[in-house]
Amino acid sequence: MGKDKGKDGLNVSFDELNWQYSLDDLDSFKDLTHLVNISLQKIRENIEGSTGYFFVLQPEFHEYREVVREGSFSIPEDSDLITYLAIKNEIISKQNISEDVFFKDQDEEILNFLFSKEMGVNVIVPIVYRFRMLGFIAISLNNREIGAFKEEKMFLKLLKESLKVSLFAAILIDKRFHDLLTLVDLSRKMEAFETYEDVIDSIVDLASQVVNFDKAVFYEYDPFMVKLYPRSSKNVDNAVELDVGSGVSGYIFEKKKPVMINKVKEHVFFNDINKEEFINFSFISIPFIASKRDFGVLTIANSKKNEEFSVDHLYLLKIVSSVIVDVLENKILYQRLEKSYFETVSSLATALEAKDKYTRGHSERVMQYSVGIAEELSLPRDTMREIKYAAILHDIGKIGISENIITKPGQLTDEEYLVIQSHPEIGADILSSVDFLKNAKEFVRYHHEKLNGSGYYGKKEGEFPYEAMIIAMADSFDALTSDRPYRKATHPEIALKELKKSIGKQFDQPTFDALVRYLKKITMIRQSLIL
Repeated sequence: MGKDKGKDGLNVSFDELNWQYSLDDLDSFKDLTHLVNISLQKIRENIEGSTGYFFVLQPEFHEYREVVREGSFSIPEDSDLITYLAIKNEIISKQNISEDVFFKDQDEEILNFLFSKEMGVNVIVPIVYRFRMLGFIAISLNNREIGAFKEEKMFLKLLKESLKVSLFAAILIDKRFHDLLTLVDLSRKMEAFETYEDVIDSIVDLASQVVNFDKAVFYEYDPFMVKLYPRSSKNVDNAVELDVGSGVSGYIFEKKKPVMINKVKEHVFFNDINKEEFINFSFISIPFIASKRDFGVLTIANSKKNEEFSVDHLYLLKIVSSVIVDVLENKILYQRLEKSYFETVSSLATALEAKDKYTRGHSERVMQYSVGIAEELSLPRDTMREIKYAAILHDIGKIGISENIITKPGQLTDEEYLVIQSHPEIGADILSSVDFLKNAKEFVRYHHEKLNGSGYYGKKEGEFPYEAMIIAMADSFDALTSDRPYRKATHPEIALKELKKSIGKQFDQPTFDALVRYLKKITMIRQSLIL
């Protein structure tokens, strides 16, 4: 290493100058922002009256952003200024840029901003590592030129050399930390998914949150047809089904190993087998494989030559796919357990109704009406699911009540009526040990409440779940339209007129109107009926 003059005018080595300017401090950075702040502090300490602006490459956005005031100003990666700085790879003054014909009528907006009174940039220091410009420092020297001070030039050269590796490492650390936060966030989002279908339909969207791509298709595997069917996509309208082993995605699924290929048309094998039009430049294909089940394959693609995929992208997608596969397996297991429990309890409800010919099918019909009302009200899917379970199980508490009372043809005594009134509480207790029915059990508990407070518990409007009123309305409608020992079934339209009398007392208007719309939809009442 050659000798240069230090602050005392003596010949010193590069390492000695590095120590003299305390540039070793750059190696102690904690993250990208910390490194930028250290660098700007060094500039202020060694160049009197200066102000620095540190722009760092943001690969995912294809631009250079000013770190300290992030978002206030950015420069596109493909701008002429960036190309110029990367090619020159040396300290550039405002005068150099102003006199260079390269900039005639180009990047006028960017240069005007950098050289404006607001920023007042006099000199730019590009940081290039491994043939790529990682960033640059724009420095304002308070309206003077750098050329007059050789010591300042030497300091900036040293800073430029010292920052190369540190900035590369800081960007990498920052990206890894960002990726980690993204993966944690994705895990939280996946926990909120209710069903297997929710997860499957969101795979392309989840992948887009960790990797940028132009187009994508997730093919779901059908083990009975032995085919891959497009389930979700991004910017692909013509995706078609694939045989296992056919096309890029079918081949990757069959081999069960992820692949990343850039410039696919230069790759003889994959170019020959490619049947998917959206794969025309770079692609990554990831199979979603579990120990006991194959879910499908995700293929993402970029069509622009400057947007090749990297090993980092492949690595992130492998992690994401692994997490999604675990979630899918858990959802399948949970749904199987839920289905098994629901079928068991429903069979008890059916057995209960079988004792009385007048109530056979009652719970099934109440469930259909309740879900129909919920759909007409556009309630959330998870709420509709809870209403469905609560409706079919709303009378499950009658299991704990004597059959003599339940099937008694005549009027109940006061004591017997009190026993009957206990069935919602018994039903809620039966369901209380099941986690996925924690909301549904409250609908069961309060399905005999009324808006005016004259129900079993004396709860008024707002003091019991709204969903319980939906079930109560469906229950009342089915009771009126079914045969009973003490009367014949009422015609649905007559039953609605009876229910209308209870609006404001037991039910509200919107729920009643929703029931009417549903009954018209299933042609149970006339389309022209006005109530």
